[in-house]
Amino acid sequence: LSVDSTTPQGHQIDFVLTITADGGYIAQETFSLLVSLRLVSSLFSDDFVGIGNWIRQFPWDLTSASSNSPPNSVTDSPSGNYENNTNVSLIMASGLDLTDASYAELRFYNRHFIEYGYDYGCAEVSTNGGSNWLSIGNYTGSLASWTPVAIPLTSALGYSNVLIRFRFVSDNWITEDGWYIDDVFIGATISANRPPSAPTLYSPPNDTTLLTLTPDLVVNNATDPEGDVLTYGFRVYSDSFLTQLVASVDGVPEGVSTTSWTVTPSLTANTQYWWRAYAEDGESRSVCMMDPASFHIGNVVGVEENSAFQIPNFEFGLFQNSPNPFHNSTLIRYTLPVVRGQGSRISDKDKIPVRLVVYDITGRLVETLINQIQETGVYRVIWEGKDQSSGIYFYRLTAGEKKDVRKMLLLK
Repeated sequence: LSVDSTTPQGHQIDFVLTITADGGYIAQETFSLLVSLRLVSSLFSDDFVGIGNWIRQFPWDLTSASSNSPPNSVTDSPSGNYENNTNVSLIMASGLDLTDASYAELRFYNRHFIEYGYDYGCAEVSTNGGSNWLSIGNYTGSLASWTPVAIPLTSALGYSNVLIRFRFVSDNWITEDGWYIDDVFIGATISANRPPSAPTLYSPPNDTTLLTLTPDLVVNNATDPEGDVLTYGFRVYSDSFLTQLVASVDGVPEGVSTTSWTVTPSLTANTQYWWRAYAEDGESRSVCMMDPASFHIGNVVGVEENSAFQIPNFEFGLFQNSPNPFHNSTLIRYTLPVVRGQGSRISDKDKIPVRLVVYDITGRLVETLINQIQETGVYRVIWEGKDQSSGIYFYRLTAGEKKDVRKMLLLK
């Protein structure tokens, strides 16, 4: 089993194992693997020989009745079944400093007998010394064997007073044996270098249809805490689970406010794809990748086989800019038609004069984006409007004798 090296730490990979014999179904099991770094620094470890590392609300206490590593574990109900209407916590006595952590993880072993769907054990994290808590894991039902748990503490990175608590909550009906916890460990990868943030989607818009086999994928630039120079990586998949990688690149230099990559090799028409990206500062990558986005390659008429010189059968088209409205820059796409007909070799007759210009609402020419001879195909141009005032603008495409104009809105 191999995992893409850019898979973020803490990413959970789910598996379904189907067991058969002699062609007949026997059973099906599910399990998960957690992608994790080697945790260089051990920040906290407790096998519950004592209880001094914790602030406990009654009846949380040690028990020798069951443990993953003898002699003890800790439980919410050491004297038998838990009570009705319980809400009690076991809280770390001292906070942890994750200011310089690029990755951190909570690990522990647990077993439980909890009324399924009504009573819960909750793992929670606080980044402000216990004033507020965020749920990072819920546990209910029966789990007879001691089972390991690993939870990324992504939300706690960069904070100096991080606490963990285990909280047990019950309703007013059935009670059971409760929740047992042992061998709590918190580890981290500590570095003076803080990783950059994740880039965010710029274009194409999520779940859009494109008319090119080599689309431009564009992200808003990430930020780096130390102001390091960033490069970017892109990943394109053929499935929504992000397991079937079809195109990738690393080391794309950062643009002014956005960074783009033209997908290679060519994708397949009439197919859905998913993609994401990450930023890297030369030492570490963004802890999380961009939230996955998708696009659909439409019915692009491709090149006939066995001819490297033939061209797609595009029509003339000027498409709505994306995003729209926009803040600083926007992507304009257009297609130029085949002049001599489908299947023709590229020649001077397949090239036409193209002019793409931007006007403001008064009709004043703001910028000429394209003024050259171009071949048939799909074209993408980014207009940087960051130096212009907010308002309505028009972009006009002239290709030979064909013309079209569209409106866009710049908001500062």
